[in-house]
Amino acid sequence: MIEQITFNNHGVTIIFSGVITSQEIYDVNTEILTHLDFPSLRYQLCIFQNVSDFKISTNEMMLAAQRDAEASKINANVKVAIVTDSSLVYGLGRMYEAFADESHWQTEIFWKIEEAHDWLEIT
Repeated sequence: MIEQITFNNHGVTIIFSGVITSQEIYDVNTEILTHLDFPSLRYQLCIFQNVSDFKISTNEMMLAAQRDAEASKINANVKVAIVTDSSLVYGLGRMYEAFADESHWQTEIFWKIEEAHDWLEIT
C-alpha cells in the first residue's frame, strides 16, 4: 500500500509498505507525472521498507519503465533512488533498471536510506 507521498521543492518521497500492486505503482506514477512541479523535480525517493509482497508482472514492470522513459523526455534531470529491505523488491528494482535503459533518469537501489540520501544529495 502507499503510505505517503510528499512533494518538496526539489523532489518527491513515496513510502510503500505491505502488499504493493501494479495499480498502486501506476497511480502514484500518475500523481507524480501530472504534478505541477514535475518539470522541476530533481529526485524521486521510493521507500519500499516493510513490504511483504509485490504483485506486478514482468510486462507491467516493463510498461512502468517505458512510461518513465517517456516522462524523462519532459524532465531528464530526475534521480530515482529505491530503498528496500527486501530481496524481492531489490530484484524487481534491478528489473526496472534494465527495462528503463532508454530513460534519461539515473536509478540506483539501496539497502540503507542514508546511502540514498547521500546519492540524492538531500538531508
